[in-house]
Amino acid sequence: MNRLQKKYFVIIGLIILSIGAVSIFIGVRVHEQRQEEARLEAIRQAEEQEIIDTYHRLHYAFGFLIEEQMRPNDELGEVHGRYRPLRVEAYLLFDFEYDPDLEIEIDLERFPHGIDIGIYIALRLYYKSTGNYLSYGLVEDYFSTKFEPDGSLRLYNNGNHPEIEDFVTWMWEGRRRQEFLSYRESLERIHRDYFFKHRDQGFINQMISHLSPQMIDALVRAEADPNYILDLTSLQQAGY
Repeated sequence: MNRLQKKYFVIIGLIILSIGAVSIFIGVRVHEQRQEEARLEAIRQAEEQEIIDTYHRLHYAFGFLIEEQMRPNDELGEVHGRYRPLRVEAYLLFDFEYDPDLEIEIDLERFPHGIDIGIYIALRLYYKSTGNYLSYGLVEDYFSTKFEPDGSLRLYNNGNHPEIEDFVTWMWEGRRRQEFLSYRESLERIHRDYFFKHRDQGFINQMISHLSPQMIDALVRAEADPNYILDLTSLQQAGY
């Protein structure tokens, strides 16, 4: 083999090595790019799941769902994994899409005093258990919009709503739905006993969801203090 042939083979070898090196480099870069895309997608999915979980905890705390419904593939779980206004009733949820111009009023047949009595009672239990007062009006204001003024999602744990966050944390971490149900039942029992004792005096029986906040507050006081003199009749006669 003469010098020219050797030089030719060297050049061919260098070309092959260069092509191999470029191919390896491209392969490594493609692999790294795919890994980065997978990493970013995992972050995106984790962030999306955290938002869903945040809504689930919020809606659990305010009595819109129970733990068993927090399945991402469950229709009701999916509904409660996103924003919903406070006043949307259950039969509307599956067809409901958020519209900032849509006004949905509370069902006055179910809650004639314009508030969700279940939430109102939960807030009273919260105050009894912790001494922290969270007003129903503040809850209404929190649920009034999907977004913060800066355009970001309104999430209870974004640092802007400490009173809501404290309540949700208390409800969620303690899994207090059963505690709430027991408390509500105790108020219903006091109300029922009062009716049987005072029906001859003109007291009209109502479902607890139809009671006024003033009546609920009176029942709350009676539950907390056996010596409290309960007078629902006067409240009812006064239009409460």
